Amino acid sequence: MNIKTVIKPLLNLSDSFLIDNLKIYISFAYSTIYIKIINTLTFINYELFIYESDIIDSKFKINELYTFIHKSLKKEDNHIFTCNINSTSMNIELNAVFNLYFTLKYELKLDKKDNIQSEQVINENINKDNNNNLIIVEQIKKDYDNILIKYNALSDIINSCEISIGHANFETSIFNTLLTPILNEMLNINNLISQYQSKPTHIVLYFSKIKKLLNLKKICVNKQVSIILYDDITNSIINNKLLDDYCKSKNIEIILL
Repeated sequence: MNIKTVIKPLLNLSDSFLIDNLKIYISFAYSTIYIKIINTLTFINYELFIYESDIIDSKFKINELYTFIHKSLKKEDNHIFTCNINSTSMNIELNAVFNLYFTLKYELKLDKKDNIQSEQVINENINKDNNNNLIIVEQIKKDYDNILIKYNALSDIINSCEISIGHANFETSIFNTLLTPILNEMLNINNLISQYQSKPTHIVLYFSKIKKLLNLKKICVNKQVSIILYDDITNSIINNKLLDDYCKSKNIEIILL
């Protein structure tokens, strides 16, 4: 059995560039935007972390905000920025013009940091973060592959096992539990009945066992023999409509022979 699962990739973007005497590093990973700006004239650096939970502006999702900030700081595609530096922070106003008439403005405040790192140290930290992210992604893929292998193996075991079917004749007070195999995604109760000289008047289906058959596509029953749907957890008979509704929701076909 195979299942199709799409893993959403972990977005990990970064860029560094020099513009207007500012050395800018911006990255986006794990729903967090990080901005570091170094004034190359004063050698003072400023930093800002933007987390997904911080965004209250409905215009942006976190990835869209990263794209807007990135383009504005690089002054690309009609995006620009201006900055004002004071004793404690760098205040940046981002502007973008869309379709020649729509203007979007956004303000950022980067806090001043006392100790500046050398560009070599910054690059080392960037490479270290990227390597750590790569290791995490590879481990997630490895864990997913292991889980998928175990899931498929368990699914094959479940769907190749025999299932207990109740064989009941209330007139003679005979009740037996029989086993029937699951073949080609089909539960053939009619075939089970035909194996016995004295056909049972009732077949008891254990609903909890039916629900464990992940590959089940068809249930073949004999229209001359009534089906009793049994809840073996509460030890009670339940309405057959429950089986019909369940089969419809799972695209399982009930065939009367």
